[in-house]
Amino acid sequence: MEQLKNLKGIEFLTAPGIEMTGLVVHAFLTRLGGVSPGVFSSLNFSEKGGDSKENVGKNCEILAETFNIDPTRLFTVNQVHGDRVLVIKENPGRFFQANKSDYDAIITNRRGIVVGVLTADCLPIMILDPRKKVVGIVHAGWRGTSLKIVLKTVMEIAGTFESLPQDLLVGLGPAIGDCCYEVDRSVKSHFDTYQAGVRHFMNSGKKQKWLLNLGLLNREQLLEAGILKKNIYFVDICTSCNDNLFFSHRRDAGNTGRQLSFIGLKFDCR
Repeated sequence: MEQLKNLKGIEFLTAPGIEMTGLVVHAFLTRLGGVSPGVFSSLNFSEKGGDSKENVGKNCEILAETFNIDPTRLFTVNQVHGDRVLVIKENPGRFFQANKSDYDAIITNRRGIVVGVLTADCLPIMILDPRKKVVGIVHAGWRGTSLKIVLKTVMEIAGTFESLPQDLLVGLGPAIGDCCYEVDRSVKSHFDTYQAGVRHFMNSGKKQKWLLNLGLLNREQLLEAGILKKNIYFVDICTSCNDNLFFSHRRDAGNTGRQLSFIGLKFDCR
């Protein structure tokens, strides 16, 4: 088990390489430390499934106070399992799930803005360019992975902010592991032309069923994009196996909450 951190009752994980820079506030949150009840217990950031707006708002307030974040500058988008990357270059104003645009990745060089993705088995990926002072966050399920969203996000960072891939630091957060993520032929077929990734499917022992490793597939794409292997940190924890720590859409048949992963440049980063 990776080393969990605890801050005012919120338990979370970090990416050590990113943390060591001191440039950002960031965390892969667990489900622990909030006010939501029942299947949403307790640090849930989504109203999908039936949790109340009041509970989600209170959880946001707890997050903001714990990590010293301005809640009006915490930005998420409407995730649709696609490959669109939102670029924030101007001060966007007040956020937190206010913008319903359809994207699955966000990049920005604006200090004080925190960008996040919500997950409950999909892979959260955070990116930092410590030289150009740029951050990014990616939501990668099997569809986004098949569309190479993380590779496209790295290319967008390079094209928009003139970042060099070899300078980027990347953290891959908790997601459903290949111990639990069984898929059928219709999913595997999306990767058949992506030969480098096919080896990350393992037959589950059932006919026309495979076990999918999202983390290794996305790490393959990061290496393809020019990210140095030493700059990729992988939190190898299965969200489905660890019901005490994480929401899991598959384990709980969709009746569950969403944890938040976030990253933002500090106002005083140098």
